[in-house]
Amino acid sequence: SLPPSCFDKSPHKDFAAQIADMLRVIDYLQSVFADEMSKVTEFFPAWLAAHDRVQQQCEYWQLSPLLASFGSSLLERAILDATCRLDRVSFAEAVRTNRFGIDPALVHRELHGLGPRDWLPAMPTRSIFVRQTVGLGDPLTIDEIPPAERLHDGWPQSLEEYIARRGVHYCKIKVSNRLEQDLE
Repeated sequence: SLPPSCFDKSPHKDFAAQIADMLRVIDYLQSVFADEMSKVTEFFPAWLAAHDRVQQQCEYWQLSPLLASFGSSLLERAILDATCRLDRVSFAEAVRTNRFGIDPALVHRELHGLGPRDWLPAMPTRSIFVRQTVGLGDPLTIDEIPPAERLHDGWPQSLEEYIARRGVHYCKIKVSNRLEQDLE
């Protein structure tokens, strides 16, 4: 599902307009990726060119750079997954052996001569920590939820419940850019 308001904070846009913008960017990117992938044989240079093109187009359309990156991420993940499946390798192996043609120097000249193998561990990590996003309107404690609004579906509803039940160690806290309100 598409997450409106995560990438475009324009207060004048309603839900339908935000979804339309997301679909517009994704549609544009499909043609851009098809065009760029027809010109080169490696993923990374094509991705970089597509990334630059969509950023420029979104700037022209007056859309958020985050929205451009969101649209790009949908297509890039699908292409990376398809490549791994076609080559019958794990994502970790594909990155480690640089099947995608990742050249960090194309982004930062200082990284010339380096590749993914230079900063990846010898073996992929077997576990990760999950991060819980705490939204502006999310209840922090059970007591903040009026009894009539409590969901009885067996799932945590407050941050307090998520921490107790899921062992969440890391949170991303959304703020409103109003210091006093955010501190509270």
